[in-house]
Amino acid sequence: MLVNEAEALVAKRSRQAELAVSRNEEDMARLALKEKILEEEKLTAYREQFSAIKEQTSRLYEQISKLNEKYQELEVKKLSLLTRAHAAKAIKQSHSALSNFDTASAVRGFAKVEGYVQKLEAEAAASTHFYQFSTGTKSAAIQTDLLDAIDKELAKLKEAK
Repeated sequence: MLVNEAEALVAKRSRQAELAVSRNEEDMARLALKEKILEEEKLTAYREQFSAIKEQTSRLYEQISKLNEKYQELEVKKLSLLTRAHAAKAIKQSHSALSNFDTASAVRGFAKVEGYVQKLEAEAAASTHFYQFSTGTKSAAIQTDLLDAIDKELAKLKEAK
């Protein structure tokens, strides 16, 4: 903005100086040229400052970009470290659980369960044997009673004749 204003003022003073020369007003031309030269010096300073600021801004953007990249890199590293820490904790806990696990008592426990299951299987086999035996005896008793009943009925039929 200052650059544009300074350029406009330099152009204006240049026109004023030319106009004053064309009217033979040398003092006015000198005054306009003096202000023109001072404004040109300001304009040069403004342009240099603008260029320097532009360069500094560019460097700042580069630094911000690098800082942002570094931040992202550190975030990934942080996440990686957290993941590794959780994994190490889980492994440590599983090792602790495994070291506290008594395999001998587990084997004894399974042996007890296996013995109990074998006992149940033996009882089931015995009850099947006794069931078959008892149904066989009942069946023979029922058949004997049936034959006796048939014989009685047959005898009644013969007597009735």
